[in-house]
Amino acid sequence: MNPSSKTAPDWFSPGRFAGLLGLLIALAFPDILVGAQTFLIRDYGLYSYPVAWYHHQRFWQGEIPLWNPLSCCGVPFLAQLNPMVLYPPSIIYLAFPMPWSLSFFCLLHLFLAGMGMYFLARRWTGSNMAGAVAGLIFTFNGLSLNFLMWPSHLATFALIPWVLLAGESACLEGRRKIIPAALLGALQFLAGGPESILFTWVILFCLMSIHFLKNNAPRRALVLRFLAIGILMGALISAQLFPFLDLVAHSQRDKNYGTTDWAMPTLGWGNFLLPVFQSTHWHGLLVQTGQFWTTSYYGGIATMLLAAVALWRERSWRVWLVGALFLSSIILALGDNGLVYAWLRHFIPAIGFARYPVKFTILSLWALPVLAAFGWRYFENLNPGVKPKSQYLFAALFALAILLMLRSTYLHPMEEGIYPVVQQNGLCRLAFLAVSLATLHFFLTRPAWRKCAAFAFLLFVWFDLVSHTPWQNPGVNPDVYAPGLARLKLNLNPEPALGQSRLMISPNSMSQVFYKAMDNPKDEYLVDRVVFMSDCNLIDNLPKAEGMFSLYLRDMHQILGAIGPDTAPARLDQIEDLMSVSQTIAPGKVFDWIPRTNYLPMISAGQKPVFADEKETLHALLQETVDLRQTVYLPKEAAGVITVKEKSEVRISNIKFGAEKISFAVQAQTTAIIFISQAYYHHWKAYVDGNPTTLWHGNAAFQALETSGGQHEIKLIYEDRIFHYGAAISITALLACALAWFIPRRKSSL
Repeated sequence: MNPSSKTAPDWFSPGRFAGLLGLLIALAFPDILVGAQTFLIRDYGLYSYPVAWYHHQRFWQGEIPLWNPLSCCGVPFLAQLNPMVLYPPSIIYLAFPMPWSLSFFCLLHLFLAGMGMYFLARRWTGSNMAGAVAGLIFTFNGLSLNFLMWPSHLATFALIPWVLLAGESACLEGRRKIIPAALLGALQFLAGGPESILFTWVILFCLMSIHFLKNNAPRRALVLRFLAIGILMGALISAQLFPFLDLVAHSQRDKNYGTTDWAMPTLGWGNFLLPVFQSTHWHGLLVQTGQFWTTSYYGGIATMLLAAVALWRERSWRVWLVGALFLSSIILALGDNGLVYAWLRHFIPAIGFARYPVKFTILSLWALPVLAAFGWRYFENLNPGVKPKSQYLFAALFALAILLMLRSTYLHPMEEGIYPVVQQNGLCRLAFLAVSLATLHFFLTRPAWRKCAAFAFLLFVWFDLVSHTPWQNPGVNPDVYAPGLARLKLNLNPEPALGQSRLMISPNSMSQVFYKAMDNPKDEYLVDRVVFMSDCNLIDNLPKAEGMFSLYLRDMHQILGAIGPDTAPARLDQIEDLMSVSQTIAPGKVFDWIPRTNYLPMISAGQKPVFADEKETLHALLQETVDLRQTVYLPKEAAGVITVKEKSEVRISNIKFGAEKISFAVQAQTTAIIFISQAYYHHWKAYVDGNPTTLWHGNAAFQALETSGGQHEIKLIYEDRIFHYGAAISITALLACALAWFIPRRKSSL
């Protein structure tokens, strides 16, 4: 059906919808858009902004940040995916002043999300208005607004409809359309949200399977085109994919890593109708009991009404497919409560690499706007005078469900005083349901006023979505991100610095700060700044023993994972020595930093080697008392190579400790061991007087090497050849795309 046909008047052309969408985003985030305020809540301030700031700083130093020396005693940076180092739109917050540019980056992707869904729903339904309904819901649903704290997840989620649009066209039509499909797929991968990427390709595979069965295109060509998109995309993303897979192989994640924690509660389906059902107050937000990954996955009460009508009335394979994906996603989101997830984990162990079953709501919140679009098309295509009853039946069922949830909350509140909040929220949802029904009735019975009714319906949907829960993204003054703010306020002495020492928040302080609750988000975040919670140290350019990342190096994760509130003081002290911690929180305190004087320098030398396997080494470091100035543990395979037998006298001087290059001078009386308190990773290479030498695991997770007696110049350089090989493939593939796009068209089986 053509969008300009009589059954689908051109009320919301792409230009008009883009204008409306931009206006509604501006109305929702006026202070953010002009830079008077910035996003802050949860992981935005603790992870997203600090990581983007670190990338921003390295960009202006003319460097590609392959390694981050300021967190976790050193951790791969580009390979993480989430920092979006190779994502082209990241240039927005790299080139322009922060924090405004990162907030704008997020709002821009909200806009891209809505436009992508508009075009996808418009193509599938043939209706501009249906596209507008889907686009608005996809932009402002609870999950999209929650994603504002994770720019990477937001960008990847926003690109789902764009990849599906281009991918389906390329598979059905082939030729040069394969190129934009592969480019968009590559763009989504570089944005770095793995779950959205996976769900995108699951959807596309399902679409192509049905096209294959229905013979909507030559089957051989369909398969070849799908494979061509995947192969070309794989080549384009090699610069990111190769380092990522390499890090995964050396990370803490394996098939047993994931758990069923943070699944949707057993009655969590009710939150699609009553968004604050089963919720409690936490850090100024209302969060669902049992999972804290998202503060909402509400898609709108009118959305549920339209989706139900579509599933009941529409006889389209697309509706059935999207409905099946929606049902599958909400069952899997229940985790073990839904039984299917446990079965799936058993037969597909790779699922264990991921965490939190509630993430399946990503697929749910893609499916709901599409179903709503088909529901709207059903009403739009009805002949004048036809008055369907199905919407009233579903509205009555939804209203009854909301009333039952209100009664359940009244009888069994999740916390004291929560019922009035849930009651008000439920009454508002009932009001929006009634208004949506009235607007649909007006749309069906007053043909001359359909345009006004459609516009009013969109506004009611928008207002329902932006008001469905206490605002998930409160803004604050941008000065909370002032560089060096905590450094100046604390005046640490000695001040940790690369090549010298690190700071580390105590386990007791971390647990108390994490669960603190303040009325003012700004005050709460300033506390996070002065204790360097999560990755806040990156804003102050101070090295820290720990940090918050998706992937940690496996060996270092075992050391850091042994630290907790119950760790014995003597054991904690030994671990802090090992990690060169010069500043920590005083025992029993939350904010009071105190110096440590007995920490091991970040570069030390002369220790006596002890050869042991990984288990023995970890036991010695975490359970026994070891003098790390006298002893260094090396792997057993080093015993036949290392010639040092006893402690030796060594002098270290002229230390230059950079992000990806370390150099220092050594004066040793005899052959000696050099220990570097930095995380071991196989891309670090060691050179003595310009000659390569073996870099060993030292003390389980750190770096060590052997040098002969005399004076030597030692260098450690981060050489990621895997990244360089991947970059060469990506550049070659990009050039091939450019050549293929501009060469004359020729007939091809693709």
